[in-house]
Amino acid sequence: MPSNAPTIETIPTEQKPAARQFNTSDRCDVGGCGAQAYGAASFASGELLFCGHHTTKYLAALEKQAYAVIDNRDAIVGK
Repeated sequence: MPSNAPTIETIPTEQKPAARQFNTSDRCDVGGCGAQAYGAASFASGELLFCGHHTTKYLAALEKQAYAVIDNRDAIVGK
């Protein structure tokens, strides 16, 4: 490979997610839901937010596909 060839950088798969505070304006991105977000998944293309129900439903898949997952379902009051 020539020394001036471009290199491909990869996103570390074991990055520790940054602390994130969810607020009442953060809403679930799953179509038609719109409930308050308590989870987030970061991908190379951006971040998706999930309510508690959808975080539970998709957590296993998100942990395999996203490079960072934040699960703040323990903040749900009255669960």
